[in-house]
Amino acid sequence: MNFAQRYRKALNLHRAGRHTETEACYRELLAENPRHADTLHLLGILYHQTGRHAEAANLIAKAVAIDPRNADYLNNQGLALRAAGQPEAALASYRKAMQLAPQDAEIHTNLGSLYQELGRFEEAAGCFRRLLHGNPKDLDAWNALCFALQSLGNQCHAAGQFRQAEAAYEELIELAGKHAHLYYNLANAQRELGKPAEAADNYRKALKLKPEDADIHNNLGNVLRELGRLEEAIACYEKALQLNPRLY
Repeated sequence: MNFAQRYRKALNLHRAGRHTETEACYRELLAENPRHADTLHLLGILYHQTGRHAEAANLIAKAVAIDPRNADYLNNQGLALRAAGQPEAALASYRKAMQLAPQDAEIHTNLGSLYQELGRFEEAAGCFRRLLHGNPKDLDAWNALCFALQSLGNQCHAAGQFRQAEAAYEELIELAGKHAHLYYNLANAQRELGKPAEAADNYRKALKLKPEDADIHNNLGNVLRELGRLEEAIACYEKALQLNPRLY
């Protein structure tokens, strides 16, 4: 068999999950042509599939060096590097892949999920927004964006970055619809921003959806007190205590 025929045989073995035979075939091909980028790439994928992630990344890096404009190589290099515990190097590979194939949904997903894993929720949200823009019916992308925005809002609120938290919660409400906890989180951020009227409006929206929540009644009472609406505030506190006498 010539080189092309043996390459196809190796591919068929790989697809059949016959890993030991596949590796031997790829090794024979590389002995004949050490710079055959597709074989280097596929042997790297085989190593990644069998848990040899660092070796996989090194092999795929050789393929990338030969063909640096191949987005599939770069994407799979990112997968191997991530699995090998090298997240920053994986990010670099994914970014290069995305520059070469900006419409590739898998690359956006991989990059966004790694940003999310690293707690970089703003960048993750950006990836999932772009993915959803190109694939508006992609439920996984929608769920991922919702999760990233929720995490971003919580992260920003905990860090005292209340404007960013407000923006994240507002976008999430627009995307995910009416949910009591989203209005409650938005109202909490607005209260911290010195926007009691807006906060009160969103606490009331939360209460329409969850009328027996003592914490929402209590926080609404706080902003109504700040607005000088004392009778309404007292009514909220009384309701909160009725629902949870141990609140104070």
